[in-house]
Amino acid sequence: MPTLLRRRHARDGTMCGRVNIEGPALAEALAAAWPEARDWPLANLYGHAQINVAPQAWVPVLRQDGALLRQRWWFPTPPSAGAGLTTFNARCERALGSPLYGPWLPTHRCVLPVTSFMEWWRLPDGRRLPYLLRPRAPGPLYLAGVGRPALSADAPGMGGEEAGGFAVLTCPARPELKWLHHREPRLLTLAGARAWLGSLAPEVLARGLSAPQAAVPLEVLPLGAAVGDARRQDPALLDPLGPPWVFGDPVPDPPRRPRVGCSKPSDGHACAPWSRTGQCAAEASPLPLRRPS
Repeated sequence: MPTLLRRRHARDGTMCGRVNIEGPALAEALAAAWPEARDWPLANLYGHAQINVAPQAWVPVLRQDGALLRQRWWFPTPPSAGAGLTTFNARCERALGSPLYGPWLPTHRCVLPVTSFMEWWRLPDGRRLPYLLRPRAPGPLYLAGVGRPALSADAPGMGGEEAGGFAVLTCPARPELKWLHHREPRLLTLAGARAWLGSLAPEVLARGLSAPQAAVPLEVLPLGAAVGDARRQDPALLDPLGPPWVFGDPVPDPPRRPRVGCSKPSDGHACAPWSRTGQCAAEASPLPLRRPS
């Protein structure tokens, strides 16, 4: 089933619900990798960074017709899907047979170029810890997507851009990443992105959707809890709280839950054991706190 939500922004536990588009750097990388970029309005679309981007945002996407333009990360759903329901993710393994996405996959495939994306690690104690996933080598990540036109001719666009929207395709997470989330966005290599936007026979499209995830190496970095608020778009949100995890490393140990009264209760702060006075030993200026009962 597609990711269907009541009309609201994605919460921090939703699969592939946040991306980062670090504008000028991404524009430079696209110009170097795509000869056709000379016809794209890179300066206009990537003049500034878009940080902590959540569904419903307008973002630059590559389309099958060769255009690069802004579209809304929010797949239009017909009334038959249910009142007030929308979707922004589509499962690869079910998309082609879906009445919602299937009709549009042959002609409305798209690619969302990003510099990184976020996932939340759900711990048994209920905490959700945010992590940044980015390529190990500098360059863009290409996320496969499917779009569709607006449901009506008078649907509003943005700044002259086409109305309608798109959903990001997701697939089962690679074994190395299942500790973080059971799914991940469908990542494409540069050659894969070109093929996805090209002409594909139906059987080739079906095989591509069911194929294993591309071998795109990533590094995973812990972030602070503030990134959970989609209204915040400060680049400092992407400052990691610790060293990166890379494929082949053991699963990281989750940080301890902050002690009661600790003045550094961010998800990345691992409180040291309680001292004899009942204070967090990691505090620079400990407060006189009671030991929790």
